[in-house]
Amino acid sequence: VVESSSWTVPDEFLALERAGGVPREEMYRAFNMGVGMVVIVGSDDADAVITSAERAGVPAWRLGRVVPGAGRVIIN
Repeated sequence: VVESSSWTVPDEFLALERAGGVPREEMYRAFNMGVGMVVIVGSDDADAVITSAERAGVPAWRLGRVVPGAGRVIIN
């Protein structure tokens, strides 16, 4: 489950979405809405991974959570 409120979508993606009339779902699928790389770890390890990334100068945050499901991403 991706929490879309966990980051600010860069203006470039919003402009592209508006200019091209691209549906929001497709923007997430094709462009990741500015998130970049996602690393999935157990919740007990998340803080250590975030700290390590930030020490390396890489912005990092909790994007969401893993839940039982059908193998599809849910964007809230």
